[in-house]
Amino acid sequence: MRAPAIFLVVMMVFAAGRAAAAADAGAGAYADGDFAAARALGRAAMTAEGAARACEAGLVIGSFFERGETRVKSLHAALDDCARAIEAGDGDVAPYLSYAVGLAFEAKRLRSRAAALRARRFFAETLSRFPDSGLAHAGLAGWHSNVSREAGLVRVALGASRAEAARGFSAALRLDPDNIAINYEYLRFLAGGAAADRRQAAAVAAKIAAAAAPDDALGRLLIERAAIIARALGGSRYEIEAALTATEPFEGVAREAPALAYMPPFRSGFPSASQSQGALP
Repeated sequence: MRAPAIFLVVMMVFAAGRAAAAADAGAGAYADGDFAAARALGRAAMTAEGAARACEAGLVIGSFFERGETRVKSLHAALDDCARAIEAGDGDVAPYLSYAVGLAFEAKRLRSRAAALRARRFFAETLSRFPDSGLAHAGLAGWHSNVSREAGLVRVALGASRAEAARGFSAALRLDPDNIAINYEYLRFLAGGAAADRRQAAAVAAKIAAAAAPDDALGRLLIERAAIIARALGGSRYEIEAALTATEPFEGVAREAPALAYMPPFRSGFPSASQSQGALP
């Protein structure tokens, strides 16, 4: 029996934007696809919103533009940036969900069951804090979706369920039906299922392709990657799985830079509102 492998959660909160994006440090550079500038500007702003933008930009950089120890360091720095945003009182779902996503990437790197379960707890806590957020529902659904692609014993050990994923995506799409990020992750979920799910996936792929062109670079990237999955839907199970693997962020990160140790800022849960300082530490 092969060793358990923890698949990452690819819920892409990055493309969702923020309610106050126009005033968000680094938002312009982020939308233009200059993620390094967005990260630098976000950190330099010394605000909760800037730290959250730095976190999101760092996750994108590590996901798609770096390899090896460099991208692992970007992942760890992104988690630290999100923690700073949360500690400074950012009340948006983005830093909470991005932190959970980052933990899922770290779980994949470590191939750790304990780390994967920790990521699930943070997705669940994000949902409990933001029950009216479609992104929060999709985040936990994405965890179930991606871990359910693993072998049966791994699914059972981690408590992953396609039924739970389906319920989560249903709630997410009721709340935010046109969100490209949610539809992209839903497409991935359906593509990894049985024949009936794959037929439905084709309709979701068409919906994404027909969406108005997003005004941010990462949204456009998601549309391009959805097209890769759509082209594989008529092929074999092997071809579909290959497309899903090729289009996931931090692809190939498993067991990368194994000597690089890291302690996440939050391990048992997010700080309470009373513990948030209202200013960057």
